[in-house]
Amino acid sequence: MGDHDSIDLGGMRLPRGPVAELRLERAHGSSDPVAVTVIRDDRLAVQLQAFHASTAGEAADARARFARNVRHRGGTAEERPGPGGTELICVVPSVRPDGTPVDTPIRVLWKEAPGWLLRAVVSGPDQDPAPGGDGEDWAHAYVEHVVVDPSFRLPRLDPSPAAFGPPRPVGPIPLRHPATG
Repeated sequence: MGDHDSIDLGGMRLPRGPVAELRLERAHGSSDPVAVTVIRDDRLAVQLQAFHASTAGEAADARARFARNVRHRGGTAEERPGPGGTELICVVPSVRPDGTPVDTPIRVLWKEAPGWLLRAVVSGPDQDPAPGGDGEDWAHAYVEHVVVDPSFRLPRLDPSPAAFGPPRPVGPIPLRHPATG
């Protein structure tokens, strides 16, 4: 993917594709973005978050933790094979802005490579391509073109050793606002 074909967020490069909006999201209590939601249109959104991974096969552990968390909150989570590997099909209880409870269907895709793991939470009415439909799976195709850079670090003004983080990276891979130019 060439520079003109992608949006550089530091720890992640996104395909330009048909995207209506990008929303950077921050970890609780931090000003640093760690996830991005790609909104295709009013029917489909994909929240992407990349994590450092020290061993191969961490997607299975992460998938099991995600499913446990959904079930703990009163939802459902089932594994199924997908075009990019095992997916989670979930129904998550949530509350609308007016206070009405609602069950929200989501689909969770995973992409893994040495040193990193990408989680993609797909939501919206078109989150799950209709069986027997035209077979278009925009979310899967988009995720397949995301490039993760696990070596990316946000610049810090603090010169103390603690500012450079632990010797082995753990947790989310940071992002930055897209470069303009």
